Formats: sequence, C-alpha cells, structure tokens
Amino acid sequence: MILYGAPLAQQIINELRNKSLPSGKLAVIKIGDDLTSELYIRKKAELAKNLSIDFEVIRLSGDISSEELKTEIVKLNQNRDVRAVLLQIPLPKHIDENWAASLVDPKKDIDGFNYILGKSDRPIPPTVMAISDLLKFYKIDLKSKKIVIVGGGFLVGKPLFKYFTERGYRVLMLGKDDPSYKQKLKSGDIVITATGRGGTFTSSDFKDCAVVIDVSTVCENGVTKGDADFSSWNSSQSLSPVPGGIGPVTVAELFKNFCLL
Repeated sequence: MILYGAPLAQQIINELRNKSLPSGKLAVIKIGDDLTSELYIRKKAELAKNLSIDFEVIRLSGDISSEELKTEIVKLNQNRDVRAVLLQIPLPKHIDENWAASLVDPKKDIDGFNYILGKSDRPIPPTVMAISDLLKFYKIDLKSKKIVIVGGGFLVGKPLFKYFTERGYRVLMLGKDDPSYKQKLKSGDIVITATGRGGTFTSSDFKDCAVVIDVSTVCENGVTKGDADFSSWNSSQSLSPVPGGIGPVTVAELFKNFCLL
C-alpha cells in the first residue's frame, strides 16, 4: 500500500478553511541556500496564500554570526504583527540548533521547539503530528507494534521518540553505528526513516508487511527523493513516498499549529 499524504493534507486544509483563522504574520527565518529548505518554504508560502495568512521570509547569509541571528529572532519575538516565528532547519554548522531554537518566544513557537527542548508539551512539531496522523488516517495500529526510528535528528527523530514513548509505544532509536543495525532495522513493524541522506534503503532492508514512513527529503540535480528507493518496493509493505507522502501533511500541520498559538 502506498501511503499518499495528499488526501490527509487536503482534509486538514479543508478543516482550516472552515475556521475563523487568527490574524497575524507567519515569519520564516531562512539562513543560507539549502535547496530542500527552499522547497519547503515554497510549499508553506503557497498554503499561506491559499489560506490568506500573511507570510514573510527573512533571508540571512549562511555566515551570519550567532549574535546577529539572536538579534533577528528577538526582533520578531517583539513584533506584535508577527503571530508565529519559524526558524528553518537545518542551520549552518557554526550555529547550535538547541541554542537558536531556545530563542524563539514560546508563544510564537509554531515548529514546537519548546516541545523538543522539553520546556512545553505543545505545540507538537508538525512533522511528528504528520507521521502520527498519517498512520491514523490509514488505520495503522501502533499498539503491540515495534517502532524503529532511523535517525535522531533535531526536528524528527528526537521529538518523535519522545512523542511515541510518552504514549507508551514500543520504540527504538536506531543509529547508523549500531553493531546490530541491519537486524534491528529488519525487526521493525513500523519504521520511520529520517537520515537525510537519500536513497539509503530498498525493500529488502525491511521485513515483509513492514510500514515504512520516509521522512527524508533530498534535492539533487533537480530530483527530489527520500531515504527509500521507491522503484523496487515489495507489494506486501506499505510506504509513504517522497515526494507526496509526509511532506504535504507536515505543511498542513504547520498551519494547524498557527491556529493553536
């Protein structure tokens, strides 16, 4: 089964259209020239326009200093016209993600940084909710299932592990240096891949009847791909494709968070 995200994303968008949406601007800070980030910003801008939500991108140089970034974030925190502040990840290597995320005002924290940092229980990061809601949408039960998360990144692996653990599910965080990597990967009933490397797995890496949620998005030579090689998939397994899987749901979930702030 192919777990397309568009039907769920459209359902969320329709629900938002039927609400009285709050006023205020969604301000996105984009640092550097990461192509995947540009793709997501474009999708966010399109949906913001669709929902008549004011949207602005503040583009900063990839060599910006930490203090300069802090000044920009504080400025947006203090701007009464700005309802939500989104610091687009990934950041340049010289800027600490935890430090930068902690600067965003919790009242404007649309990406759930404070949930990731353990300072608040809401809002939950959009990608985490996209994964959870996509599984529910396709009626995939998590009880008694072994969940394996591949990749412990800031925006996906870390908060997703926290989210599933809090709900009592059996979950394993799997790093590439684990000596039993292949065996543990193949033991997962539900596998969420978020390595960010692209083209890492084929169907033979997973057990028969596994559900694989591919969260990575990599843009190379004009081609967008995820961790899983979609062309060689086992029909007994379920897969969320890239593009067209988690991505559109994540963007829709972001605007749900906009309403929750």
